[in-house]
Amino acid sequence: MTVLFLFGGAEVKKVFCILLAMITMMSFCSPVFAEGDPNMDGGGGGVDDGDVDGGSYWNVGEDGIRVTVVKEKTRASVTTPIDFSNITLPSDLIHFDGKNKLQIKSSLSPELNGYSVICPNSPIPQVVTSNGGSNIESVKNYFRDENTVKYIAETVSFDYDKLINGDYVLLIEPILYFRYNGLKFAATATEVALYDQITSGDLKAKLGYATHQNLPLSMFLDIPQLGYPAYSGPATGIKDDATIIEQLGLGIVNFKEPVPDPVVTTYDYEYRTDTDVITAVRVYAGGEINPDDNAYVVILGKTYSKSFVIPAGESQLIWVKWHTPKEPQVVNIDVHATDGSAAKSTITCNVVKLGEITPPNPTGRDRNDSFKTVSAPSYPTKTTATWGEWHAYWVPHWVWVSDDDDDDGGYWEDQGWWEFEWYSYTAKLVPTMKITPDEKVPTAITRYSSFEMKSGYGYNIKVTASVSTSREYDVTPIQNVVTLFPEFGYKTYDRLLEATRTGYYSEWEFKQNKYSMTKQRVHFTPIWYPDGNYKTYMISFDSWTPDGQLVAQDTFDFEIEGNAYDDWVIVPQKIE
Repeated sequence: MTVLFLFGGAEVKKVFCILLAMITMMSFCSPVFAEGDPNMDGGGGGVDDGDVDGGSYWNVGEDGIRVTVVKEKTRASVTTPIDFSNITLPSDLIHFDGKNKLQIKSSLSPELNGYSVICPNSPIPQVVTSNGGSNIESVKNYFRDENTVKYIAETVSFDYDKLINGDYVLLIEPILYFRYNGLKFAATATEVALYDQITSGDLKAKLGYATHQNLPLSMFLDIPQLGYPAYSGPATGIKDDATIIEQLGLGIVNFKEPVPDPVVTTYDYEYRTDTDVITAVRVYAGGEINPDDNAYVVILGKTYSKSFVIPAGESQLIWVKWHTPKEPQVVNIDVHATDGSAAKSTITCNVVKLGEITPPNPTGRDRNDSFKTVSAPSYPTKTTATWGEWHAYWVPHWVWVSDDDDDDGGYWEDQGWWEFEWYSYTAKLVPTMKITPDEKVPTAITRYSSFEMKSGYGYNIKVTASVSTSREYDVTPIQNVVTLFPEFGYKTYDRLLEATRTGYYSEWEFKQNKYSMTKQRVHFTPIWYPDGNYKTYMISFDSWTPDGQLVAQDTFDFEIEGNAYDDWVIVPQKIE
């Protein structure tokens, strides 16, 4: 039995670099191509007949593509995904609302009516093959053709000259038309994998060679792009749902020299010091892993054991919760499989210290005549997480085993087997932020859900961070909250908030301000801040789950009108 541990890079996202270092942005000058420049490769394998008697099979040649124009910088879909195919399809076809890989989150809604497909003027080369080879070169040549690109632009109602100006790409996804339990389906590889989870693996069991090998492997990326990695695994063989969702079933057509997504290769994870964290690895099982098997990892010389079971050909995340050291350092996590080998034997974690860069002491003589307001930042967030694990139960099957030496003798033997069931878990982060004038502000005016005050005074903040989960032990609460301020352009200085209530419903406020004579939990606005809107930015993070880190952001704004000097009037005193 072979067990492979693979690092789940999709599960780890670094979103706090702005708090730890300044990022230098580089601009690239690249030639624009009038024709397409495909970023795609492909593989596949042979197929069987499926479960024909049970109504589950695929007819070779019944495939197509889904096309979406995407703005590369923002990864936003700027056109509605449109399906193209050379074949005529029945009206009772089941589909999943026609979303592309970027738009699908974690759930599907099967629909019986409303599916539409366009038959192109120039037939599409066969995308999903069945002979053990790949037709990817013909597919790439198809999208290199200028006439093809013009036809697609016209069909999706997007200006051709704008499409090829270098800011946009075509997201291409292969589609399979197949029958499952007698019903006709249209699905991309991502939709197939998500629907297989809904059927508890029955779709894969009946159509795996077509749906979980040839379809997803018919197209994958050569270089990382749009947040998806370049696939480097075997180009044949049935794939598990997670690998399909994370890496397979897509190609991209560029119109300039593609710049690969940055790939972090130095560290697998980045954590903060003195923090509860969860480290997860994905385990792939070639053969059945049942309760008699076990796997464990070693962290900082201490063994954390976590037993798991996985049916043959499937996978799941395996995770451990641990506490990072108090000092910055690199932590190497050894990964072992007691009955197999680990493809990645060490996971490298960079443990860094998150320090506050405290704003300077404001004074009444401060000036900033060149100040210009900027928009509040918006960094990647993740407020929900979904993961799961396999459970096994024994199905007894008693068989009478005769004694060869005694016609009347023998014994009953349990020749049963293990059945597997998937248990899914979730976690959700809901943050709220409320700002109020400090109690020392004499002239603040309360407005509906906000307020107005003069510059030079301070304000207080209260952040609540609610983490709800169906699996509390495998989730950590929010452990850090940082605020950024408009007077500094939301950079250079920040404040780390202090937890006044801990746990899965935590509350956070400013630390006592060392420049406050009364030690208030306050942030002072500069006396020079212009009249108008003042917006504070907050990001809460370090809530760890097996599916990665929960991160949320929020803003709160109030109005500045006048300054603190307006509240001080000097008049001559009348002497009797």
